Amino acid sequence: MEVLLVKDVQGIGQKNQLLTVGDGFALNNLLPKGCAVVATESVKTKFATEIAEREAAKTKSTMKASSAISAIDGKQLALTAKATKTGKLYAAITEEKVVALIDEQLNVAITPEMVVLAEQVKALGEFTITIKADPDTATCTLTITQEKSTS
Repeated sequence: MEVLLVKDVQGIGQKNQLLTVGDGFALNNLLPKGCAVVATESVKTKFATEIAEREAAKTKSTMKASSAISAIDGKQLALTAKATKTGKLYAAITEEKVVALIDEQLNVAITPEMVVLAEQVKALGEFTITIKADPDTATCTLTITQEKSTS
């Protein structure tokens, strides 16, 4: 069944988005809760401008993410961090830290949701980081070296 969301529904979609969902899900969940209306021709006509704006924003967002992915692919990132004598970091490297590094070193803006870490980065060394923005994927290398002590 084709429905038009009238509210943002987490995990499903955003307001003014046309979706095709299962009949049971629409009839038992979305419609009774007032989250969606059946997308008849009159509803589509009424919300045509909002739907067009949503599609334009989605296309723009996809193009922006695609250009960010191509700017990141294959690049090197460097970080100096405090670590123990055995090479373990005092603080793990998070997705937010990777976003900040990419912004600082490559001048590319991405979101933490786009960063995929294969494993938590808790040691010195070289790590491969994947950046995903459907349908594109990029990888970059993060090299972590020990911060020199000032004593």
